Amino acid sequence: MKRTIVAVVITFLFLASFSTATIPKNFSQEKFNEFTKKYGKKASKRVLLWDDLIESAKDKKLLYKLKMVNDFFNKIPYKLDSIH
Repeated sequence: MKRTIVAVVITFLFLASFSTATIPKNFSQEKFNEFTKKYGKKASKRVLLWDDLIESAKDKKLLYKLKMVNDFFNKIPYKLDSIH
């Protein structure tokens, strides 16, 4: 059961990474444009994925939301603060 849930979440995140959406749902387009200008295109794609995750998790139970957030951030490679 646990593996099935993990597989579904990974598949969702993988498919969501191909999202062509460029309009955020939870913050203004102006803020998104500022963010893109400051941090670049790669970071802006991650923000859109985060925004999609927020939208998809709105009606989920709390533990499922926590799992989704944890999985999202676990995809970011760990770096020491001094390196990052």
